[in-house]
Amino acid sequence: MHKGPRHLLECHLAKYPCRRGVFRLGPVRFSLAFLVLLCCSGFAAAENETHWQDAVTQIEQFIDQGDYDAAIEVGQDNEQHTGIPEFDLAVGRAHLFAGEGERAARAFERVIIVQPGHDRARLELGRALYVIEDYETSRDHFTQVIEREPPDQVQSQAQRFVDAIDRAMAAARPATDAWVSLRGGHDNNVYSTSGEDFLLSVEGLEAFGIDQLEVEEEVESDQFLEGAVGGFYHTPWVADRQWRFSGQAQHRDYERFSEVDQSVVQAEATRVVRTSEMEQFHLGAELQQVYIDGDYQRTRARLTPEWRRNTGPTDQWRFQPVIGYSDYDNDDLDTLRGELGGSWVRLISEDLGVILLTRPVVHHEQTDIDYMVRTGFDVDANFIVPVNDWNTFSMALSSGYHLYHDGADEDDYKQAYDRRYEDDSAERAFLVGINFSYSVDVPQEPWRITAMINHRNKNSNIDTRNYEQTLIMADFRYTWE
Repeated sequence: MHKGPRHLLECHLAKYPCRRGVFRLGPVRFSLAFLVLLCCSGFAAAENETHWQDAVTQIEQFIDQGDYDAAIEVGQDNEQHTGIPEFDLAVGRAHLFAGEGERAARAFERVIIVQPGHDRARLELGRALYVIEDYETSRDHFTQVIEREPPDQVQSQAQRFVDAIDRAMAAARPATDAWVSLRGGHDNNVYSTSGEDFLLSVEGLEAFGIDQLEVEEEVESDQFLEGAVGGFYHTPWVADRQWRFSGQAQHRDYERFSEVDQSVVQAEATRVVRTSEMEQFHLGAELQQVYIDGDYQRTRARLTPEWRRNTGPTDQWRFQPVIGYSDYDNDDLDTLRGELGGSWVRLISEDLGVILLTRPVVHHEQTDIDYMVRTGFDVDANFIVPVNDWNTFSMALSSGYHLYHDGADEDDYKQAYDRRYEDDSAERAFLVGINFSYSVDVPQEPWRITAMINHRNKNSNIDTRNYEQTLIMADFRYTWE
């Protein structure tokens, strides 16, 4: 029996009834429709993934080219991809390089919400917060990165930011320091003499045929005790400017030779101007007074401007012209001195903390006495080697060549003339010095104990001007911060 279309439709509806007037497809037709929809969704997802990847690639390319505005514009044109960690990371970096710390921080925060263990995003977030001077939160993120023990390069970068933040937070408040020191030691050449005998002219003995007497000069040694107090005060940084003040007073008392007991009082003031993260100018002034056996000897005033420039994470160059004037109790010795020097500071080993400081200096000084017209060239090198958190070894080497332009003149300075065996030639001297010290900081206490050995040698063409001197000292210092 032939079944018409109506009969077939009724049978189909009876087998697959409709619900709420919506026609329901059969299993075969539904499966086909679902497959079509799934394929379309897959193609759309693949196209979307390709789209955000292309956007990230473009952003990174513009960042590499230094065109941060273009990188930001690409991010804005593709805001529909916000929430994808890779996209947010690229957008955040674009804002960070453009100096927009707040927008960069928001982008990096979205990454961390989705992936809390994303060290790169947390590191960049710390940098963004550092830019906007949210130091405490920034430090927390860098610390979290370090605690996760990432690769050494990432950990080192995070630690450098932590150190910079600590310095920045310290710069926001005044810094003070006060200390008291007690030293004891031995000086093997108290008068810095050569030990060479010299001739001394004697008036009134000409009738006996005596014009000069030979004087025996002995090298004297003695123990000494020295006390000192000092401290500094640094104002907070304001508009990249800071005042620094420091001062100290010390007195050295010899056991047998009280005539060389020495007292020194010194004060310094410096205006520091930070022109960039890499460059500073220091405009300094210094005043010092010296007393010998309680009697005034001299006052020295110096102007000490200095330029400092960091040329990398481990190097700093310094340039310092100095002009000074010394006023002596004996007016004939009043001295005007000029210096032109520089130095190079290098962190030799970041792991060990070894520091090298070298300082060449050319100087010239002029007194009222001809034999004190002097030009010299000195070179110093200092090594600082932290043994561990509580012990530090340091070594300082110095050398110099000094030329006195005129010899001692009999009429101007008779004593110097006699001590030179009446040699009026210009003096040429080579000086060498070496200093070793080892310091121990008492854990959890403000005490530092230092042992020092200092040796100096002067080799001159005038024998009576030569000398060697060695000082051995122990220093006990207590510091209040």
